[in-house]
Amino acid sequence: MDKNLHTRLTAFTALGAALGTLILYMAAVFPSGRLVLIFTASLPAAFLSRETTPKRGWGLFFLTFSLSLILLPAKLPVLLFGCYFGYFPLLKTALSAKWKGFWGAFLLRLIIFNGAMGFLFFLTKEWALGDIPSGKALYALIPALQIVFIALEIALPMAMALYEDHIRKHLPL
Repeated sequence: MDKNLHTRLTAFTALGAALGTLILYMAAVFPSGRLVLIFTASLPAAFLSRETTPKRGWGLFFLTFSLSLILLPAKLPVLLFGCYFGYFPLLKTALSAKWKGFWGAFLLRLIIFNGAMGFLFFLTKEWALGDIPSGKALYALIPALQIVFIALEIALPMAMALYEDHIRKHLPL
């Protein structure tokens, strides 16, 4: 690899990690639009993965997650980012390349999403939300999470198209 290209990719990775951490900080500070900001923090890793290799995208995801875990005062947005939202674009790209059928990859992503959100719920239910009343609160949470998943499935191709049409031509890669 050319030394100049390696320097540019390293700088792009560092800027992506800083941008992702800044967006996660905004998600920790501003309660409205928190899920949108957490999803937006994952886009630099998706863009880097698209421009270079998936390995660099995963590296950027872990770098952003580690920096945010250390620097951010509120940990719940960081945990949401680390449990699913941060690696969703990378996972979707990898599964789309491996599985040719739409429904198989979609159902696998849905299972991974529900498993990650269930793990996060049981990990943080007393820490973040206090005692959860059994029954009705959980019944309201499950359909809401499915709507979030569908929104992610729709928003990622739109974000990638926006990147291809408007942002990519301005990047010196």
